[in-house]
Amino acid sequence: MQTIAGPLMLWPALSAADSMLWLSLRHRMHGLLEALPRVEMMFVAAPFLPFGATMPNATESDQETLETIIAPFYRAVGKASARWQRVEAGLFILAHAIMQTDYQYSSIVFFHVRSADSKVKLVDRLCHAHFDKTITKKEWTPLLKELNSAVETRNSIAHWEANFVLDVSVLEPWEPPIALTPHHLDARAQADTRRATTNTLNQTAEEFLALANRLLRFVAPHFSDKALRATNLPRRLLLYLENYRNEAPTPTQPPPPSQK
Repeated sequence: MQTIAGPLMLWPALSAADSMLWLSLRHRMHGLLEALPRVEMMFVAAPFLPFGATMPNATESDQETLETIIAPFYRAVGKASARWQRVEAGLFILAHAIMQTDYQYSSIVFFHVRSADSKVKLVDRLCHAHFDKTITKKEWTPLLKELNSAVETRNSIAHWEANFVLDVSVLEPWEPPIALTPHHLDARAQADTRRATTNTLNQTAEEFLALANRLLRFVAPHFSDKALRATNLPRRLLLYLENYRNEAPTPTQPPPPSQK
């Protein structure tokens, strides 16, 4: 996941006193990094500092200020994580529509699959079995490419750790100096400089929502309300899908048979 320049986060600017305190805290973090034992330094990928490290001589006021500064970051992590569930809802509706079975059974099948990438693979196989080659190539394949990329991003959010950012030049103005990065104890990731900052995560949340909407717009023109009602799909999901039916694109028509 690369840093994505998104809209500046709207949160109150720090007072002059808090700004000076943050500069002081940042200097303390540099001191902490230099003071780490050599064996730990092997696993610290500059310019990041493990978030779990304790700042020496930090007062209670210092800690409260630091928590205020980084709070938007954790809100962004939660927002991106929650928005992924909208993508999974879209995947389920598509899988359910293709399976054409009762909601009770399609739900068991879909949610028995635990990992996000396995759910995408399941839906991909269903699409290849259900749609003709024209629809698969022109409509589903581009969507599948987006889904695979989104799964990689989602897995990074789930498995990376929060670390302080010491090189603030990589941040937007007043962006919290903390980011998700590959785990510092993962020897394979020592040279990995990827990161997900607050703005990156907020942008990712919007991308997940847009992807979920594109999934529903893919479903809407290919499956009728009557067919979905017959499968006992919950009314709330039918209404959810109906919001996209009127604006759904016209489905791709298969090529006419060749004339000999």
